[in-house]
Amino acid sequence: MPPKPAGKAKPGGGAGHDGGGQDDEMGDNFDANVPVVLHVEPKDQVKGLNKEDLEKELNRVLYPQNPQAPQNFTEFSYKERGYKKDDQVEQTVFHLSLEGGVLLEGSDEANEQEEMKKRKEEEMKKKEEAEAVDVEIDEDPDSKDNTKRLLRSQFRFSDRASQTFNPTLKSRGIMTEPPPTSRFTSTVTQWAIFDRYMEDILEAQQRESNESKAKRKEGEEEKEKGDKKETKKKQDPLYSGEMRHALKIMERLVNQNAENEIYMDFKYFEDLSDEFREGDGTLLPLWRFASEKTKRKQVTAIAWSPKYPDLFAVGLGSYDFLKQGGGVVCCYTLKNTTHPEYLFNVEAGVCSLDWHPAYAQLLCVGLYDGTVLVFDVQSGSKRPLYASSVKSKKHTDPVWEVRWNNDETSANLNFYSVSSDGRVSSWSLMKKALEPDEVMELKLAPSPSAPAEEEEISLSGLAGGTCLDFSPFHDHLFVVGTEEGRIHKCSKAYSGQYLETYDGQSVR
Repeated sequence: MPPKPAGKAKPGGGAGHDGGGQDDEMGDNFDANVPVVLHVEPKDQVKGLNKEDLEKELNRVLYPQNPQAPQNFTEFSYKERGYKKDDQVEQTVFHLSLEGGVLLEGSDEANEQEEMKKRKEEEMKKKEEAEAVDVEIDEDPDSKDNTKRLLRSQFRFSDRASQTFNPTLKSRGIMTEPPPTSRFTSTVTQWAIFDRYMEDILEAQQRESNESKAKRKEGEEEKEKGDKKETKKKQDPLYSGEMRHALKIMERLVNQNAENEIYMDFKYFEDLSDEFREGDGTLLPLWRFASEKTKRKQVTAIAWSPKYPDLFAVGLGSYDFLKQGGGVVCCYTLKNTTHPEYLFNVEAGVCSLDWHPAYAQLLCVGLYDGTVLVFDVQSGSKRPLYASSVKSKKHTDPVWEVRWNNDETSANLNFYSVSSDGRVSSWSLMKKALEPDEVMELKLAPSPSAPAEEEEISLSGLAGGTCLDFSPFHDHLFVVGTEEGRIHKCSKAYSGQYLETYDGQSVR
């Protein structure tokens, strides 16, 4: 409301005048509790505006913009083969986004959730009633509660807790190249179309005549080949597969008859004097396996086949580490001890071998130069199926142990290797190459009696691995032996630290 004009002062009024005259001036309607409103005009207010202009509504539009957003985007379009500019930039900034977990009572979603909850409760009640057995328990005569108690049958109900193994995740990125394109321009005329049709007719006629000639020629060649095969079979029966199989059986029969006493000793030999000598036994040499290609080489590894009890693989190399040469892998059988069944030459000395437990024809080999190989002994090829290289991150030191192990997270076959470079690697057999995966690094574990300075020095290096083996009960657990004389218990799921460490002095 506008301020009231001040009244005129009566004569005779002054500072010493009492308040009775002031009440008369303000009037009878004055209320001291009502605040007095004073309208102050701003300095920059436009002059000359009437009441209608002042009360007129003005529309003001605010455009929110993100100061961090760019003005436009430029992207390359493979379809149009050029860069495209996009001026539509999203200006919305989400500071916090939370999905609601509350439903409106009485809504369709809330009703569906209540019905689902009721159905689950009814199913649980039916299940408990089916598993429950009515058992009457002697009640206390003084107790007022005489209701029957339901006990669950111990023969049909039991509690058991288990923890599943979490598989390790692997990420792989692939980037494809855009398909090549080409441009073609030409001029089409009526006579060019006519000439092209005539050329097609002539080509079709020529093609038909060539096919008839080729069929006639193939028939003649097949007839000649059939005649040659018949003559070859008649002339060279010694080179047939049936003859080779028969000779193999005859060779084994001759060896078994010639070494009949040795086979008997192998199965039934027993020294009766062992009963009178405690702690001592008798060693009886039976066979000597040798070959011309294994001269001046030393046996470095041996592995028996899990499927064929008479077949074993021998790895040959050299323990003279300053004079390393090529290696040999020989597969011998007790049915024929004079010559190896399979023989493979490798570029470096063999350090470790292992047969696959399910696929008996697969043999993995670890070499002195850090290479791992996989052979198929039944394929007839002398070359390995798979071989690691520098590109596939092969070991830099000798591979002292290789072990096949099934990976539940992958459908491919894989094996593990340990080397003196301090790494335990997993190798997966893909379609065309070996895919490596570093399982863990063998860090030097300080001994409990070592001083603090030696402990800091040991933590900076890696321990050379010498042996590896997996648990027969848990596929993800394995133990690794190092050159320091310690055995570390490790897990494929957690490669950052050893689960347990056993010193060589305490191992029995």
